Amino acid sequence: MDSSGHETIGEILTHDIPRDFLLTFESLYQRALEDAHAIASRRAIGHKKSVLGINRHFLLNEALLNAFEEFGILHGPLRGNSALVGQFGRVTLGRLHLGPGGWDNSRRSKAKVRLCERNGAAAQLVQCNLFGAASVVKALTAFLVTDGDERAANVYIVVPDAYMDLRNPVFRESLFEFLHRYEPVEPIVDIAFPELKQGVKRVEQGDGFPT
Repeated sequence: MDSSGHETIGEILTHDIPRDFLLTFESLYQRALEDAHAIASRRAIGHKKSVLGINRHFLLNEALLNAFEEFGILHGPLRGNSALVGQFGRVTLGRLHLGPGGWDNSRRSKAKVRLCERNGAAAQLVQCNLFGAASVVKALTAFLVTDGDERAANVYIVVPDAYMDLRNPVFRESLFEFLHRYEPVEPIVDIAFPELKQGVKRVEQGDGFPT
């Protein structure tokens, strides 16, 4: 893996996706998961899992929609099981939730897989390619991925490869880690000044050396 390519992907994401948008989604997604869990808890045991999955999908999509609309992001329609995505410059951003199976790709939607086809250039960028020309990333698909317990899920920002293999993504960072990328890097100021010890004569240019 080329670490410089990974950093380039991170720079594209931070340049095109506002930090405040991610903070807004972070504040909304947990409430969505809690509401889905509360609705499912009132259903019969045989229905809980299905009710939870359906309401989790709807409520997380609504959380993402609310974040899009708060920041005036161009987005697709909110419609049933359809993938909801917004456009941030070069970056198309959607969301998905990982079930107990972990980071597998066994239940990929065809629409999301098609969106990831554009990530071929990004995948080449992070691969060690000594002889090929440098890839130019003109478009990128990323996902906000919720993963973990229904009441306390972790959130990641993920750029899959062109085949949407979530086990081997082009880029993956927790949202907590990713948000640090927006923090300005303070320049390092060298405040160390060499000083001669007392009693040592400074040799000026042209003085020569004592014999």
